[in-house]
Amino acid sequence: MKRALLHDVLRLSHGQPTSSKLGSRGIPHRLNQAESKQFELARSKGYLTLTGSGHRRSRAGSPLSNIFRLYCDASNLPAISLHKSTIPNQDYIDVDVSPLRLSTNTLQSSLLASLSSPSPPPPLPSLPPSDWEELPIHSLPPIVATYPSLSRSEAKSTAAALAAFLETASPDAPAPSTKSPHVKAGKSRRSGGWGIGGQ
Repeated sequence: MKRALLHDVLRLSHGQPTSSKLGSRGIPHRLNQAESKQFELARSKGYLTLTGSGHRRSRAGSPLSNIFRLYCDASNLPAISLHKSTIPNQDYIDVDVSPLRLSTNTLQSSLLASLSSPSPPPPLPSLPPSDWEELPIHSLPPIVATYPSLSRSEAKSTAAALAAFLETASPDAPAPSTKSPHVKAGKSRRSGGWGIGGQ
């Protein structure tokens, strides 16, 4: 199976080379310092918290969402994301079950039904089982159950309940660091340096 390897996911999040050639040039994965703290917190709590889509203005897409989905693939976990809205009572939660790599629509439908999402079930992709076993996660479509129109307190409690039900929290994940990462003088971004102020 073409699952990501956890140690490679962590290296990729810092812009470092990976042993399995993980990642894609067209998909951003390298996290800035603030995103790295959010990622560590997401691993510990079992769900990722984003402001809106989590997209960065300077990058096409959301490195944090991408690296979290890779982490869930490596850990064989569904990816739970809480999206905070600037509009009251419009927070929402997505539960992407594609990182579980369930190879049939029957298994996918059964899991989605167990989540009791108030939204209609998403259309299921028609892929051969071999694709779920062999393709990297960025080549597989998300399969998402959505919990829409939540207040902030409802969103937090629902995300925590889903993380407990799906057992996605990692108590061994490191606590978010309050220290700035150490980068040797002259360390380039290409070699895995953090840079300043993100990408």
